[in-house]
Amino acid sequence: MATAPQSRAASLAEKTIADAQRMLAGSPLIRTALMILAILHAVFQLGHWLPKVWSRTDHDRGDLLVYFDTAQRAFHHTPIYQQWPHLGPDVTPAAYLYPPQFAALLYPLGSLNFHDFCIVWYSIVVLGFWGFAWSLDRLSAVRSSLLGTLCWGLVLSMTPTVYTSLTIGQADSLMWALFGLSLATRFRGTFLSLTAQVKPYGFLVAALAGVREGRLVLGPMIATTLIGCALGAAVFGLGSFVDWIKWSVPLNSQGRFNPGNVSITFAVLRALHGLGIWSYPGGPLAPGPRLFLGASGLIALAVSIYSTRKMEPRVAYVIVLMTAFLFSPTCWSTYLPTLWLLAALWLGLRHAGSNAVEQA
Repeated sequence: MATAPQSRAASLAEKTIADAQRMLAGSPLIRTALMILAILHAVFQLGHWLPKVWSRTDHDRGDLLVYFDTAQRAFHHTPIYQQWPHLGPDVTPAAYLYPPQFAALLYPLGSLNFHDFCIVWYSIVVLGFWGFAWSLDRLSAVRSSLLGTLCWGLVLSMTPTVYTSLTIGQADSLMWALFGLSLATRFRGTFLSLTAQVKPYGFLVAALAGVREGRLVLGPMIATTLIGCALGAAVFGLGSFVDWIKWSVPLNSQGRFNPGNVSITFAVLRALHGLGIWSYPGGPLAPGPRLFLGASGLIALAVSIYSTRKMEPRVAYVIVLMTAFLFSPTCWSTYLPTLWLLAALWLGLRHAGSNAVEQA
């Protein structure tokens, strides 16, 4: 079984979708209105929002600035990781913290000026948004359609944090899409590896899929991972992987007091600090609290993997990934749209079950 917060979130999403299905089944007018809204949202995003963010001249872009700086560093062969041993969870650095192979993909964009980079990067981010919408439609309806994808795009547009993530140029839509595609297509190993090389949490799911599905997943996953690592080493050298482990991993492993961090384990430290039971003096997190964050996360993962061992594999993968997110020291709220995959899978499995009963 899933953890309590995951079960409540998944149940809420499933109930919302089921209620919507019942309304749509009983009212052609509602179906028509939903279709019109879905089309209008796509027109708004691609015809208004996207050109608007393309044409902005300011540099107040959040994560987009980090990726632009990383692309520039990659293109000019300067180190991409900064050394901040004095930082603690009270500071959220504007720095590149992902693995080197993801930064290597930014290398070709390093020759662009800021405006042109914004055009390319926002286009990639929006492509991730619609890739995720397509995967949700594919999982929920078995056979995807343009209208179904547009409807899921409308659902995503109304999900908190989604447009915030897109506007500041976060890479999270790529993570949603890659993981969704790993479940919705037969290229599971390839897409799980790509997910993991954007967000290392994905390696847990990739390993689990390799154990449960064997060579069909393991072969492409290992090949894609090796290609990615070779690309990172070719652009930045093998030392970049050491720098990533040395400087970036410790920053993420101590969590953040930032309100955007919705980690369950860090919420415990936040509560203890707020009640005056635990005092944070500043600077890097002490070994004791850091040990609590790591140990509690590992326990939650072990429980999640064990309790989902008899579930449909794709459902288990989503639950394990969400456990990795929610029980890691740092879980940004922009990771949570991934929960829609549970609702889509529930709809797809329900649809498949209904078809099986009708055929019998």
